[in-house]
Amino acid sequence: MMRRLLICCLGTLAAASAFAQVPFDMSPELNLQVVPDEPAIVVPQPVAPAEPEPTTTTRLERHILPQTGIRFEGEIGTRAFDFYLTATQATAPASLDMSVLNSIVVAPEYSELSVAINGTDLGVMPVEYAGGPAAVSLGVPEGVLAAGRNRIEINVDQRHRTDCSVASTFELWTEVYSVGTVLDFEGEDLGRIANLDELPAIGLGENGATQLRFVIPQIETDDARTAALRLSQYLALALRAPAVDITLVDTLGDTGVPGVLTVVLGTADTLPAELAEIAGDARAEPVAAIVAQEDLPNTLMVSGPDWPAVEMAMRSLLPADAGARTDLGGMRSDLPNSVPVVTGQSSFSLADLGVDTVAFNGRRYHTALRFALPSDFYANMYSEAELVLDAAYSSAVLPGSQLEIYVNGQIASVVPILRTDGGAFRMSHLRIPMTNFRPGINEMYIETVLQTEQDNICPPGLSGRAAARFLFSADSELAFPDFGRIARYPNLSALAGTGAPYVDAGEVPVLVTGDPSSLQAAMMLMSRLALSSGKVIEAKAVAGDALDPSAPAIIVGPMPDFSPELLDRGRVVELDSAGSLPVIGTGEDALQRWQEATGVSSGNIFEQMRNWVAGQLNLAPENFWLFRRDDGAYLPQSRDAVVLSQAPQAEGGIWTLLTIPNGDAFVDATRRLVSPANWQQVAGRVSAIGATDETVLVLQPRSSILEPTQPPSFSNLRLVAANWMSTNVLGYALLLAGAAILLTIATSLLLRAGRRSK
Repeated sequence: MMRRLLICCLGTLAAASAFAQVPFDMSPELNLQVVPDEPAIVVPQPVAPAEPEPTTTTRLERHILPQTGIRFEGEIGTRAFDFYLTATQATAPASLDMSVLNSIVVAPEYSELSVAINGTDLGVMPVEYAGGPAAVSLGVPEGVLAAGRNRIEINVDQRHRTDCSVASTFELWTEVYSVGTVLDFEGEDLGRIANLDELPAIGLGENGATQLRFVIPQIETDDARTAALRLSQYLALALRAPAVDITLVDTLGDTGVPGVLTVVLGTADTLPAELAEIAGDARAEPVAAIVAQEDLPNTLMVSGPDWPAVEMAMRSLLPADAGARTDLGGMRSDLPNSVPVVTGQSSFSLADLGVDTVAFNGRRYHTALRFALPSDFYANMYSEAELVLDAAYSSAVLPGSQLEIYVNGQIASVVPILRTDGGAFRMSHLRIPMTNFRPGINEMYIETVLQTEQDNICPPGLSGRAAARFLFSADSELAFPDFGRIARYPNLSALAGTGAPYVDAGEVPVLVTGDPSSLQAAMMLMSRLALSSGKVIEAKAVAGDALDPSAPAIIVGPMPDFSPELLDRGRVVELDSAGSLPVIGTGEDALQRWQEATGVSSGNIFEQMRNWVAGQLNLAPENFWLFRRDDGAYLPQSRDAVVLSQAPQAEGGIWTLLTIPNGDAFVDATRRLVSPANWQQVAGRVSAIGATDETVLVLQPRSSILEPTQPPSFSNLRLVAANWMSTNVLGYALLLAGAAILLTIATSLLLRAGRRSK
């Protein structure tokens, strides 16, 4: 009974539930409508997503090529460079993007471009980008990149479409542009450096240089300027960049741009307000550290309680391998291979200098190597180096082929190939005159020009299937003899290559005029000297009245800021009272300079004979001067031409002056002068370059002074005398004539004495 009652109750509840869900419509009869209550609709409220942790970037493009890019000319070419990465960048997924353009005459079916990083090949592609700069992308396998130093090597092998002559090889070229050639990383916080060890990972900008933004609160004081002149050198070496570009700014900024480092330099009580949280450390001790604040990426703070403490902080930035070095390789990212410093008799395997053994089937093979000479190198007119060549050529090579050696862009030696049955340069000693050698880093270029009968016929496809005709062995050696060691001034090539005479000279007074642009130009000059020599000059900013003519000094500023007496000591033009029209020392000096520059003879018979003999002997007219006149003032080419002049003072000091007539163009003109390509041309007593000049104008000194740098020895004295006599031909001839006369007189006296004894 209870069970039936329970079932009835459940049925009633179910019916009621159904009635509530589906209402019964009685509208046809009663004109009524029952509308159920609408259920409440709950609309979910949007929840604000949690803000992600701030990251500097999720993608990073790192430029890796020096200057504006590289150009391969001829049939083959190899270039290698170093680049540096942080630990985060080394483990991130990466690809190599390149921007490539080649000559239209390059045959893509026989030409290829290959790239390797740290010895791992990334790919080989045909050279087929003549229509315009083309974007090429290569994947970088995981594990190839490493934290710290890495090396990229680019090789090009290209052949002409239709021509097989040697002349046609000069039409072959391929360019890889820095602007579009980058390592492309993906990940978070890739653009930040975490510590001082990662400073080289700041990298390069589109122009192939690292940009340094200096914030110097006390820039008007000598202490701050002294620190700026030194810190620019320390950082240039620490960054291992091929070039640095320096700007002075007033405020900090959220840069985080690859290739840019912001540097804050000052004592603790003058630091910007943004660094207040970490300024306390600098009040207690020297500090050189990367700022960890999120809003100040890639910012370096160099500070301390006082300026001596700031100096200590700066010294901590100096790389361990800086200073006295026997090998300049690795000092900069554009010097990946060994660059030995040659100080006397020695020899080096070409393999040790980065040259590979190559079997070549083209028409023009070339390779390059580098070595360095000391600042007191004095053997450019008499001595010879040797290339001990180990090579072979096939019987297809015709007479008229030859091997050419260039040093610093100038032809040094030519060796003809005469045999027609094949042969070998087995340990052949090829002499290389030292005429074009210079203190600092030198580049030697070895080129072999090969001619064959097949090339004269030039059948279709010969470029791609010709048999190997030349073998160049990396077992070849470069040998140097003992050479004279004595400093010669003025000598801007020694300054540009080794920082002489200011390196290792203790504190060097540097006069910088009050305009910030002068300090910026001076910092760029000092950083370039550090990058060339691998050493830091202990510059000390001083006032004009503190200069001592008996001591070395560097002077930087536009001409209107200097007195006529100071310009006269620098051997540059004096300005008239209006400060606008440059005039040269004397009318006679101006005429002489104009004749020398244009090659116009003065009409003097002796000078005409001297010039003719000099031309026949491949010497300069000044080699025949017996009594040399002092150097007069130099007249700039234009108001926008920067002038670097070196002048020995009568009191004994060596002064170097960096100046320009138009102060508004000072920074841009200095930046142009210290660019790597132009800096290699700096030499003589004056080097100048204008805003539109392609090359640096070099003015050689009429007379030089010699200063000993080595302990006295008969061997060195003999070598120095040999070079002096080779430089002063007329003096040597008079000495030889005098010796002959003395010998004649002595012989005559001996003969007379012999007759009397009989």
